[in-house]
Amino acid sequence: MFGMNNREKKTLSVVIPAYNAEKFIRSTVESALAQTYPVTEIIVVDDGSEDETLEILQSFGDKITILGQDHEGVSAARNLGITRAQGEYIAFLDADDLWLPQKIELQMEALADGVCQWVYCDPAWIDGSNGKKITRRYPKRHEGFVLEKLFQDCFIASATPVIHKSVFDEVGLFNEQTRFGEDREMWMRIAAVYPIKHVPEVLALIRLHPSSATYTIPVELKLKDQISTMERVLKIAPERLQPFVKYRMSELYYRFSKECVVHNDLKKARVYIKESLEFNPHSFHALFLFLFLKLNPTLINLVMKVYRHSSHSIRRR
Repeated sequence: MFGMNNREKKTLSVVIPAYNAEKFIRSTVESALAQTYPVTEIIVVDDGSEDETLEILQSFGDKITILGQDHEGVSAARNLGITRAQGEYIAFLDADDLWLPQKIELQMEALADGVCQWVYCDPAWIDGSNGKKITRRYPKRHEGFVLEKLFQDCFIASATPVIHKSVFDEVGLFNEQTRFGEDREMWMRIAAVYPIKHVPEVLALIRLHPSSATYTIPVELKLKDQISTMERVLKIAPERLQPFVKYRMSELYYRFSKECVVHNDLKKARVYIKESLEFNPHSFHALFLFLFLKLNPTLINLVMKVYRHSSHSIRRR
């Protein structure tokens, strides 16, 4: 049903949500237009932008389809794109990210045997200010039925999947109440039903910059959204996921404790790392961070200053 042979090209819609994206949106759209696989349409949903995003989009003429809405968030924008999409497959691209030219072609080839209804590839991260590669730890990738793996650690970046549109008829649309991690929730809902394929090549570039949601949403809200997401997904497959709840909670609190350290909020960092160890007392990295936070604040700040300097240098090599 979902297969593709040499005489038949499956139709595919690209959905790009955009909000105040004037700095990046032109190159993002151009990367979608440059695909070696003939995409059926590129839908850009302007989420109530107040800058020059709409004017830049209009300069592409009939090469793209522009949809508009009030500022309702990235999930609502993606959902509008999904409902209007004409393609059999849908690929998501955030307004500040990029695709390499063969991204869609290689993924559609991976789907051609009809075994899976969705596929993802590897991303790389780049500095939004200069385009230079940034070194980041990336989780181990998996194929097949991956719900349990995704529950523990997200390895599917938002700009990497291609998904058959019928999948959304079964699992529903993006959760519009979630501000952070809404894509991970969707991937887990899909993974609860469908196996996935993996193309082990870097085909998407994720820009890191100060205005991205990763840096602008407060830690408390991100933590709240992540816990709420975990609770909702847990209801889908409790028997499969319950054994991993303590690990997941420990990792969540550890992650946000680290983030608090980076932002010099040591009081909150100590609270979060204690929570992490309560869920998993045997976590070596959580224990290490707990002991680190026992140091004198002046020494902690000195260490973090050296860390930031070294990270800054490594990222620009």
